[in-house]
Amino acid sequence: MLDLAGVSDNRTLEGTARGWSTPQPCFPAMTIHRTGTANPVIAIDEVDKAGASRRNGDPLATLLTMIERSTAKCFFDKCLLAPIDLSHVNWILTANDIDRLPMTLRSRLDIVHVDRPDAAHFDVLLANMLCDLATRLELPIDDLPSIPKMIDQRIRSRFARHRSVRALARDIEAAIATLIRFTPRRTH
Repeated sequence: MLDLAGVSDNRTLEGTARGWSTPQPCFPAMTIHRTGTANPVIAIDEVDKAGASRRNGDPLATLLTMIERSTAKCFFDKCLLAPIDLSHVNWILTANDIDRLPMTLRSRLDIVHVDRPDAAHFDVLLANMLCDLATRLELPIDDLPSIPKMIDQRIRSRFARHRSVRALARDIEAAIATLIRFTPRRTH
């Protein structure tokens, strides 16, 4: 996954040419190399928040050449100094506001609208967030403390009012951090 929020030049996608102190192939070429497949799935997050730069290249214009099959087929990589075929790469782009995307890019996308989760999604979100948290902490999920009913209800109520996944993640992490801090360690 590549986050374009706040990215104001195309080097993140296009790489850097030879001659720079740290030349780097384009992101899709590195992904193809890393995965060992010519058709990886590349997720670009927050594509609507990418800024355009007149000095160092527009990341959305670069993305357009990478997803347009005719130009992707012979995309010239300035680090490799060779054309590479990116036409088999699968792209998933996320955006909060598609109106901020240029029409030239939107016209080449199959747009799927996803509604914000509601209270009915709470249990699934909680389970996935706890699993992600355990992975980040390098712990088995069973080693995370159980969230007491009173705290669970408070988090659940707050989520039902605001429906913010980010706020939910922060609430869960804060609850688990507090519980870890105040839960006596098990001795074996």
